[in-house]
Amino acid sequence: MAPPAKSIAQKIWLGGQIIWIVVCVWVLVHTLVAYHQSHNEEVGIILIYLMTTLSFPSGWLIVFMLSGLGFVLYKLFGFYLPGGYPGIILDWLIIFAAGYFQWFILIPFIAKKQRAKPQG
Repeated sequence: MAPPAKSIAQKIWLGGQIIWIVVCVWVLVHTLVAYHQSHNEEVGIILIYLMTTLSFPSGWLIVFMLSGLGFVLYKLFGFYLPGGYPGIILDWLIIFAAGYFQWFILIPFIAKKQRAKPQG
C-alpha cells in the first residue's frame, strides 16, 4: 500500500520551510564573505538585521538577551563575546535556532491545539 499523499497545504508548508532555511543560510554565507573581504566587525550588523527580520519576533528577543549578556559579562568580568567568524556563526546559529523553533515547531503546535479545541 502506498503512503498517503501529502496535501497541498503540507507541500506549501514544506516549501516555506525550505525557502526560509535557504534564505537564512544565504544570509550567513553573504555575511561571512563580506567579513572575509573587509574584516570589518560591523558586517555582523547585516546578519543581525536580516536574521532578526526572518525570525521576528523571537529574533529580537534573542538579540536583546545576547546584548544584555554581553553587557553583564563585560561589566562584571571584562569579558567580550566573540567577534569575527566565531561571533558571526554563533549569532547566526542562536537566532536561526530561535526562528526555526518559533516558526516550525511552536506555531504549528499552537495551531494544532487551536484546531483541536472544541468550538463553543
